[in-house]
Amino acid sequence: MPNPASRTYEVRRDARKNKVWTRRIVFAFFIFIGLVVLLESPLTRIRRIVVSGNSIPASTIISDSNLHTGMSLWQVNPGAVAHFIMAREPLVQTVSVHTNYRSGTVSIALTQKAEVAIFSEGGQLYSLLNDGTVYQRLKPNTPLNVPLVESTAAHVHVQLGAVAMVPGVATLCKELEKTPHSEVDEISQIVLDAYGNATMYLDNGFAVQTESQQVASTLGNVQGVITYFTGRGYGPGLIDMIGNPPYRYIPFQPTANTKKGK
Repeated sequence: MPNPASRTYEVRRDARKNKVWTRRIVFAFFIFIGLVVLLESPLTRIRRIVVSGNSIPASTIISDSNLHTGMSLWQVNPGAVAHFIMAREPLVQTVSVHTNYRSGTVSIALTQKAEVAIFSEGGQLYSLLNDGTVYQRLKPNTPLNVPLVESTAAHVHVQLGAVAMVPGVATLCKELEKTPHSEVDEISQIVLDAYGNATMYLDNGFAVQTESQQVASTLGNVQGVITYFTGRGYGPGLIDMIGNPPYRYIPFQPTANTKKGK
């Protein structure tokens, strides 16, 4: 016969197990309800969006980001926000997104590309950004505070918001960005050939030829080279600084237009 005491023990043990499971289920239920309440709470909603580091209106950046107040903080995807903004604003170079869950604030910090040159093509002027992107079309009477760039290559393609499909332009723009302003200010005009080599016309009457990827280093050395030639009685002319020294000096022809004005 079964032992009555043993049977009673098993019944009590099963009852305790049921109580434990019941407590766990109830606890899990309240945890679930708490999470739902928390996720739907105003405390987990975007209450403020802050934009910094931009000259573009903050309202435009916020619209580009696809964020809005009242949106769940858990829906903020920094990578997606950066992608949306950069796809819609060619002037934006980097985007950093930070979410403060305690204050309900999303901070968007931008760095912007710089306008480093003006490209002339087909009677039109276009501003060029530091990565070679064609930013906007300019009016003919726009003051030129950066070098004017032209190209002798055929089939030049210019499209707003895209990198100019011109040999040497993208590299040239990157070089101009890292060149001190005092040195860039000495340039009146830059002419790129079909191979991407750059001839820079300077305000002092000299012109310097170099590879587009060597523009920054060439400008850093050009005054010393010009001093060398003027010290030996040479007047304004073309200095070929492609490759290593000694550099070749070529006098301008008497009828040549040796100075391109800004």
